Amino acid sequence: MRSIKPRHLRRHPIPRYLSTNASAQSQVTPITSLLIANRGEIALRINRTANRLGIQTTTLYTDPDATAQHAACSPHALGLGAANGYLDGERIVRLAKRHGIQALHPGYGFLSENAAFARRCEQEGIVFVGPPAQAMADMGDKARSKEIMTKAGVPCVPGYHGSEQGETELLDHAKEIGFPVLLKSVKGGGGKGMRIVMEEGEFLQQLKSARAEARASFGEGGEVMLVEKYIVRPRHVEVQVFADKLGNCVALGERDCSIQRRHQKILEESPAPDLDEATRLDLWEKARTAALAVGYVGAGTVEFILDKDSGNFYFMEMNTRLQVEHPVSEMVTGTDLVEWQFRVAAGEKLPLTQEEIMERIKERGAAIEARIYAENPERGFIPDSGKLVHLTTPKTDEDIRIDAGFVEGDTVTEAYDGMIAKLIVRGKDRETAIRKMELALRDYEVVGLSTNIEFLKRLCRSQAFVEGDVETGFIEKWKEELFDPVLTKPEVYVQAALGMVASQLQGSLDGPHGESLGFGDITSERKFVFKSLDALDAREGSVVEVSVVQKGQQLFDARVVRNGEDPLVLESLASTPVSRPGKTDLVTFFPETRIETTVVQDPNDGNKISVFQHGAQTELSLVDPTWYEKALGLKEAAASVVAPMPCKVLKNEVREGDEVVKGTPLVVIESMKMETVIRSPQNGVIKRLAHKEGDKYGIRRLRADTDPVLRPYRVQLDVLVQAPGVVVRVRLRDRVVRADDLERYSRDCGGLEEDPTTQLGVERGVPAPETRQPDLHHHRVESREIAKVEPGDRKVPPNRGYNMTLSAAAATALDKELMSTGAFSIDQLMELAGLSVSQVVYKVHPPNKGNRILVACGPGNNGGDGLVAARHLRHYGYQPTIFYPKRSKHDLYQRLSKQLEDLDVPFVEDFSKAVKSTDHIIDAIFGFSFSGEVREPFPAVIEALQDAKVPVTSVDAPSSWNIETGPPEFGVGSKFNPDFLISLTAPKPLVKYFKGRHFIGGRFVSPAIAKKYDFEVPEYQGLDQFVEVGSGGQKL
Repeated sequence: MRSIKPRHLRRHPIPRYLSTNASAQSQVTPITSLLIANRGEIALRINRTANRLGIQTTTLYTDPDATAQHAACSPHALGLGAANGYLDGERIVRLAKRHGIQALHPGYGFLSENAAFARRCEQEGIVFVGPPAQAMADMGDKARSKEIMTKAGVPCVPGYHGSEQGETELLDHAKEIGFPVLLKSVKGGGGKGMRIVMEEGEFLQQLKSARAEARASFGEGGEVMLVEKYIVRPRHVEVQVFADKLGNCVALGERDCSIQRRHQKILEESPAPDLDEATRLDLWEKARTAALAVGYVGAGTVEFILDKDSGNFYFMEMNTRLQVEHPVSEMVTGTDLVEWQFRVAAGEKLPLTQEEIMERIKERGAAIEARIYAENPERGFIPDSGKLVHLTTPKTDEDIRIDAGFVEGDTVTEAYDGMIAKLIVRGKDRETAIRKMELALRDYEVVGLSTNIEFLKRLCRSQAFVEGDVETGFIEKWKEELFDPVLTKPEVYVQAALGMVASQLQGSLDGPHGESLGFGDITSERKFVFKSLDALDAREGSVVEVSVVQKGQQLFDARVVRNGEDPLVLESLASTPVSRPGKTDLVTFFPETRIETTVVQDPNDGNKISVFQHGAQTELSLVDPTWYEKALGLKEAAASVVAPMPCKVLKNEVREGDEVVKGTPLVVIESMKMETVIRSPQNGVIKRLAHKEGDKYGIRRLRADTDPVLRPYRVQLDVLVQAPGVVVRVRLRDRVVRADDLERYSRDCGGLEEDPTTQLGVERGVPAPETRQPDLHHHRVESREIAKVEPGDRKVPPNRGYNMTLSAAAATALDKELMSTGAFSIDQLMELAGLSVSQVVYKVHPPNKGNRILVACGPGNNGGDGLVAARHLRHYGYQPTIFYPKRSKHDLYQRLSKQLEDLDVPFVEDFSKAVKSTDHIIDAIFGFSFSGEVREPFPAVIEALQDAKVPVTSVDAPSSWNIETGPPEFGVGSKFNPDFLISLTAPKPLVKYFKGRHFIGGRFVSPAIAKKYDFEVPEYQGLDQFVEVGSGGQKL
């Protein structure tokens, strides 16, 4: 590989500092309190350094992030409400002022490069940990920044950066520059609002798409575009600069960020490979010149395009913030750049000189960062979201670092960027760093959503990458190698089957799989049928049958049958399993090797199995036995196209009746702030579009002002082998379904019709045929298409058929079980119960309906639930008031009361007076264990609840009601029927007398405990701690 040598290089040594107007001194004011105005891993990263320096931190969170790691990392956290709250600059500034916070760190993204926000902080006397607002404004406007750079002698890409923004004018400028050209927003960043236009005919379409995406990402002004000459073989090389208030500026090395998809970085490294020293030093000098030209202070990154063909480099833009990839520079310089930010913001001098930095870089080798994204590279890098049901990470040390914003059990929401973590490694040289990166990636295990981890492993093995032959088009150039088909080995299927057998022995196997072929003895032959879900599997979708016979203690025979191949028989396999709920670790001795495997069953999709073996992940699907599909009247759909993630429909590219071929664009969707084109999987005719532009769709309940249940987007294709009709995908994932439930589904869906592509003959409105197979009570059904209906028919909400109730004895026993077998403490259960109550109140009575909440607390656990709920509601923006006439002296309740007092939540003694000045009442007086007479002072309280003119939410049971018989026949509480009821853990028999909206809360029952009590756990959605079910008269 030749070394790049640009044509016109300045060969003189770099001065110690490039500085202008350096003053002799600067007043130093240490930062003592900090508001972190960001989320996820960068908020946690900032918090770590702040804690080490003794800076008191406060974090922010939105509704989707209420339970996120960054929200809990600081003892002080402030709620912002809706998902876009991180962009509400005025509110964030007000919060900082109200709480007396000295400084604000914006992180990256959101408001980090918003000059108006930085200026507001300056005006309010808040130290903005970043550059001056004017420097940010100069560099944030792409057109203005290029003017400044040109005057400063920094080379820029030829292009148009002017104010003429009409479509015709921009097209004319593009013609003048010459195609191909690059369109990007003047406020752009992260690849948002950026399009490559190869020829004139596609210019206007790409311009509209770029503007729409930029406006959605950056708001007003984002649609103003630059037109630049597109460099055909560019590298993305950037320089980390740092300047202080004394006029000193240093470069902390360069980073190569050429490995990208959708113009967004995937992998970054320092030093940049295949770069001669003269070019390297010239880049550093130009970067410092750029920073000092605008009077820059703090951390910044100057980005350059390096033309591989000519060796020339051009200024692209300056990011006036800390970059996502800053850990790479930290690893090669041995610095903490966040600490540098705090010190510079306080007025201190830069900690190191340029010579000292250069010496460190020589000593510390090379570093690489890989971004772990929730996306599917094998399917066009489509973003994904979901719960991290299984997460194992590499061990960290001084050379292996992980910056993450999530832990196992967290949910990666579609509301924000899908980066799960950053893996950073360092080696003595680049080759060593690459090898260490691949080894670390082999230890990364994620289940619950798609990730790019397997792709990153392949990238590290790519010979072109190892040789440093990188460019921004690397993935497209080497896609055949990076996406080369693989063949899943038989041992993977055997280990999957052995893992499922171990799960079955533990009682956690979900579904009708592994049925006995003998007389039901667990030691008899058991059969599993798998289908590979790996898009790179050369036999993706082919069925593999595995039979397992247990011959003795931890001794098995296995038989693997693939279509078209002779059976593979493996005898006397010694396998040692260690099972946990939903997971099994196996060590199995095959004839010539010992294999360690982890098998994970996805609880969100009981048929999906992830196998981690030899440092690779394989995803399999358990195929339902034929009898099972017939019993439920299920079938696979062949002609519907389903969006792979929750999304918004931006544009339809086809109309009903259009003929399409495989690969034809059908619709443009938006998810995670990125546009994605859904293409036809086959030739055919568009039969019907079940959506319109602007519609929002998803596969799970979302927390927002949207419909409670969102349908998947679908396009139906009328193909030769299928009869005309519209196929709707009804998602029953993670639902408990009985065979006789089909009658209800047929009623809800407008009737089942006979399916011409199968011979099941399910008649309209008729339940599925009886079967002699085992009862389906605990079997879960994967996403299937079970009916042909028109899209206007009613949607089937989750938990509609929920019909479980617990008696007083069973509820009491279940609570004890949770605190014994379940290992919960009473305060943990109370915390989760109170959180459930607060979320229900937020749903049925958001703050804009009136934020005054009166919480009536009894002396027992129910009162404690009310106190916890009040604390959460206070953080949600409500003004709770507590009526707690019989305060418990127990330490737990004393601490809860103290927490509320510290939040300035008042306690009142006159309930009847308080009722007249509230907007909503929470009845947390008596729980399900109440019986007998209502004692003082509560009779008057219940009478007041009964006569209240505002909504009332009762916790677990309306106070004064009997768990079995409901309201008393006469006297206190006989006419009390609240507006809302939240049953904790499960409804009690009294719900048949309840007439309002009914919710279930308390998301803490494990599958094992649920099974023991024959308890049907409801389908909780996303981050919600509650589900809504029918009232007694409607559905129970």
